[in-house]
Amino acid sequence: VTAALSMATDLVTNKAGGAGFDSVQTGVAYIQATLDYLLTSRPTAVNLRDAVERLKAVAVQAATASECTASSLVEAVVASAEAYFAEDIKCNRAIGKFGAEELLREVAARGLPARVGGAVRVLTHCNTGSLATAGFGTALGVMRALHEQGKLEHAYCTETRPYSQGARLTAFELVHDGLPATLVCDSAT
Repeated sequence: VTAALSMATDLVTNKAGGAGFDSVQTGVAYIQATLDYLLTSRPTAVNLRDAVERLKAVAVQAATASECTASSLVEAVVASAEAYFAEDIKCNRAIGKFGAEELLREVAARGLPARVGGAVRVLTHCNTGSLATAGFGTALGVMRALHEQGKLEHAYCTETRPYSQGARLTAFELVHDGLPATLVCDSAT
């Protein structure tokens, strides 16, 4: 999502909403090259690749319209980036809601001992929060949803070596949002 919104911001700010391109083809080439470059920042990130491929397809499709201008090309890409942002938040909230419901259902089905108020303790690895998505998170979204329901006793996140996304990002998000949390060291050397 960040890549999509970065592309939109660049097009509006640095390319004057399309006026900075001398042709539609120049605009498409710039958009594709910039998105390919953004993909190199995290080539294994599925949602990043999805955003890049989606915006590239929008640019190509918009360019095929007979009345396409550089400005209408930019408008199509910006609209797609904004829609992607809204969809991601909606999907993340749904993941959080359904994930929390399923986790609580599974705990009950297994007959695990009830914690205070039926709350659960949850462990997450890597970063799956608002810094990796558009604002709520996927696995961290489940923890946020549990917390909103008063059903999160404690969240645990791992360092996630070698880049320490858990320590640098997830722990930050948990503390920022006021969730009860502990950072677990992957190793102590």
